[in-house]
Amino acid sequence: MIVKKERIDFLLKKAKEAKEVSKSTYNDVANYCYNSFVIKDEARDKDAIRSIETVISTSINTFVNTIMTGVFSRGANWATTKVNDILFRNANSTELDTAVEEKKKTLNENLEKGTETAFEYINQTNFYTEISKSVKDWGVLGTGAFKVVATGDINKPFAYLYMNLDGLYFLESQSGGLDIVFKERYKFKKNDILETYGTKAKIPDDLQEENAEMTVVECCIPVEGDPGKYEFLVLTTDYETIIFEEILTYKPFVVSRMLTEGVNIWGIGLGVIGLDLFKELIRLKTLREEQAQNIAKPPYLVRGDVQLIEAFKMQSGRVNFGGRSIPTVGGEADNENFMTVENVKVSESLIPVENDIAVLKNEIRELFMSNPISDVEEYKNRSATETQARMQIFRTRWSGPYEMLQQELLEPTLMIPFRILVDQKIITFSQEGEGEEEFNLDFTTIQYINELSKMQGLEKAQNLINYATTTEQLKQLASSVALKPYEVIKELSLIFRVPLTLQMTEQEFIAEQQQQQALKTQAMQGQMGMGGVPNGEPVGEAPEVL
Repeated sequence: MIVKKERIDFLLKKAKEAKEVSKSTYNDVANYCYNSFVIKDEARDKDAIRSIETVISTSINTFVNTIMTGVFSRGANWATTKVNDILFRNANSTELDTAVEEKKKTLNENLEKGTETAFEYINQTNFYTEISKSVKDWGVLGTGAFKVVATGDINKPFAYLYMNLDGLYFLESQSGGLDIVFKERYKFKKNDILETYGTKAKIPDDLQEENAEMTVVECCIPVEGDPGKYEFLVLTTDYETIIFEEILTYKPFVVSRMLTEGVNIWGIGLGVIGLDLFKELIRLKTLREEQAQNIAKPPYLVRGDVQLIEAFKMQSGRVNFGGRSIPTVGGEADNENFMTVENVKVSESLIPVENDIAVLKNEIRELFMSNPISDVEEYKNRSATETQARMQIFRTRWSGPYEMLQQELLEPTLMIPFRILVDQKIITFSQEGEGEEEFNLDFTTIQYINELSKMQGLEKAQNLINYATTTEQLKQLASSVALKPYEVIKELSLIFRVPLTLQMTEQEFIAEQQQQQALKTQAMQGQMGMGGVPNGEPVGEAPEVL
């Protein structure tokens, strides 16, 4: 064991303290959004099943389906990998440019093949079902987690395992990544140890008896002084027995957050944001139920002999004795045994409460982007259309969460299996004629292929079109209003946020203008050769270059 017990104890205590900030809020949200989930962080029996308000349940399901369909295209490659130009060039700065470019070209080809291979294996796993559970926690509570397990099976080298938040703790590293993760596994028996960690696992003395069970702690901690390496440990709660340990080139736990705020490292989800809406909806529905009961069975005002009142039956068809005499005006003596029953007047309208409930339901649907987009008849492929529309809403409303989604969920979902396949030599990188060459996967960049990335691409394309159109218009105008054409273009590039890689240098701009002018001159001379004098300009005199 590389990391010391004292450090593990310190980090775990610190991680538990960090979780306490969000734990009670998460459980409040879970009461309205989950059928049985609750965070207890201790061994317990299965939780009782509870009913969830339909509009909340369906809205959450719509949200999860939207994210999964729009970000993780089922059965399709939703990302590709390429060499990070800057990092790769810096690492190969001593080589000639031609050699660097050739090496990069070969690596990009291998990365493309490797990505295809990775997705072939990913699509054969339980990826979609396990990730969707994590996405629900991510979207509703604000934090989701799963684990990528290397199986050692060459046919199925890895599997995804959803991790609920019970017994989960984590800390941010100095870089902001969630590199330090703990997971307490409760009620583990001897067979659980062997099935989970394999025959190399050490069975603690306390588990040698047949029905014995205990809590074990999984730890993932970066190896100090060795970037990109992680120590995965399974320990008893006193840290005295190392059940399992290994050094990995990846962190097996994937913890993702939707939103963060202040010093709280746990995420904030839509359920946390909408908690007051859920509470108010339940309050109003309870009130409506009470009002409906009052309308159906209004309270009664009963006068007369107490004994008669106690014996009075309200069921339909029942016969009640109402006394031996009929009261007379002011005739108290004749009233001793008489009883009357009358309804207490109550409001018979539920409309105000129903309207408030309808407003709240719409706000909940709006929160989870689950409002109906269109009628079924309007589109042949309503599902795809609605996904695109909802992803556009998500892109507009939650641009920050999408950036975190890419960094904390999408990237490790692909790159952890990629690293496992590289470690097992299923994916290799080699230069022709040079044999196998080790390649640092940190030098890769990921390009995502999903509904959100398509929207981003279309936005970029439209932005470039607008830039080009505006530039051409101002180039024509510049000379007449005494503006410097190239400076005008540079200013426009800042306004439209055009990447530097797409911009001409001043020298390239001048050369391009000169080339265009030369072509114009040739055309004019050609026309002169045919006997024409264009625009009354003198022959052989070229117009001034912008």
